[in-house]
Amino acid sequence: MSKVKLKKERFLDWYFNEPDDYLIFARNIISELRTDGKAKTSIRELLDGCSELPNYIMEDHNEEDEDAYYCPTEIKLID
Repeated sequence: MSKVKLKKERFLDWYFNEPDDYLIFARNIISELRTDGKAKTSIRELLDGCSELPNYIMEDHNEEDEDAYYCPTEIKLID
């Protein structure tokens, strides 16, 4: 099965669509800095932490199947 494509920028826009999302992310980074002295998070790690993502944010999404969702393992991140 081929993977659906998702632009990294589009994913980040969707992932951080609410101001509280930024605050939660910032708190997690600050917590890592306090405990480990460093913090590192990749876009793929953020994606893998999602349970599912909507069809409408995918490249070439199928408008006939707007209600479809994809698991992170079904998604290929692109630039």
